Amino acid sequence: MTPQLCLPIIGQTKTVRFLETWLANGTFPPLLFAGPPGVGKRTTALMLAQAANCSEPRQRPCGVCRSCRTFAQLNHPDLRLLFPIRLPKKDPETDDIAAALLARYPEFALGQAQLVTDQKLKIPIDAVRWLRTEMAKPPLQARRRFFVLLHAHQMNAEAANALLKTLEEPQVESTFILTSASPTALPATIRSRCQVVRFSAIARDTMREWLQENAGASSADAELAASVSEGSVGAALRFLDNREEFLVEPVVRYFAGQLGSNEQAVLATMEAARDASPAAVVGTLLFLYREALRLKLGGDSPYARRNPGVVERNAGRGVDYLRRAVKFLLSRSREAGLNLNARLFSYSLLTTLKPPK
Repeated sequence: MTPQLCLPIIGQTKTVRFLETWLANGTFPPLLFAGPPGVGKRTTALMLAQAANCSEPRQRPCGVCRSCRTFAQLNHPDLRLLFPIRLPKKDPETDDIAAALLARYPEFALGQAQLVTDQKLKIPIDAVRWLRTEMAKPPLQARRRFFVLLHAHQMNAEAANALLKTLEEPQVESTFILTSASPTALPATIRSRCQVVRFSAIARDTMREWLQENAGASSADAELAASVSEGSVGAALRFLDNREEFLVEPVVRYFAGQLGSNEQAVLATMEAARDASPAAVVGTLLFLYREALRLKLGGDSPYARRNPGVVERNAGRGVDYLRRAVKFLLSRSREAGLNLNARLFSYSLLTTLKPPK
């Protein structure tokens, strides 16, 4: 009997059906899960590991057998997870890195909401060395072992070279899954050795319905969260928990022209938003300009309907200007997680994209 994958992953039906083929064959090439943050890549990787080792013969994973439960909690000895990490001390040994990784496993268990990854952190070479040591051991309990590298594009160069050697020497019982929101940042040699599995942003209506049914959100809150999240269920859940991470109120008022557009208004906005991260500031502006462009092109904006007067003035600007603003903010958003002067970064954004007079 061919097992059927039972993965409750929102909006990724084609991806799940594709993975069913590998499950039915019982063999997996190295896989690269590529797609935006918060769309289910980590969850799918862990559930696939469950499914490959589940004792239920029909629908996998069952979620209740001992194997499924230990994989879900990252307690299974045949599952290893790597991710960007802050070095536990200067010049750490491989064992130090392994201990630091294992100590954080509960944060990545199934069902745990994921925080935004610090782009400054890296997957060090000692993490890959630990993986190679683990790979040399025979499986302890599982039919198939899984090695999952989250945010694989954040490997340093040495780690990437070591991983390439690992991928060139796969073992029959082992499966590698890399996840990345920036797959082109990975070396081409690594990408060429992986089967790329695409994950897409989740449609607004699908997201809204899921948030109402599974997150207890009201219709209005679910609609707004689906708009702000740009297709990421992880972002939508974080928005429901902490809206200021996505919509920094002083920046919203500045965008709406409520504080003026001169130097004093910029400085007042920066002072009021002094505790907001650069990522939150650029994310707020990016969302608002996207909503203005949506209105300009005749689309519907749930946010504008609920917050009259915030978006409309900018929606009166030209389409070319709004598109350039979005493109500019997208380029700056890639810098927001780097080690930079937060005040200077915010000043640059606010003065470059002045609200209409």
